[in-house]
Amino acid sequence: MNKLRFLHIPKTAGSIFSSILKKQCRGKPDFVFTGDNEQDIRDFWGTSLDEQKAIVLFTGHASILTGIPEADDITIITLLRDPVSLVKSFCQHVS
Repeated sequence: MNKLRFLHIPKTAGSIFSSILKKQCRGKPDFVFTGDNEQDIRDFWGTSLDEQKAIVLFTGHASILTGIPEADDITIITLLRDPVSLVKSFCQHVS
């Protein structure tokens, strides 16, 4: 299985898409970015080399470049949403 990274942009149905990708990976190891880049880097490098190499799916909230070559140097996909709809939804979410 090819390694894949799903860059989750908030309010784009990313949670649902992430769960679909995880099911497709059939229990193979994954790594979920939390949005806290420094902590995510510590968490990744805190795993063994074997665990790092076994990861087939990276998901979650992170910048395009994470500082983790295993995640930055593989195929990256994302979902986009109509910008007007996105802003409306965000405003409703925070109000």
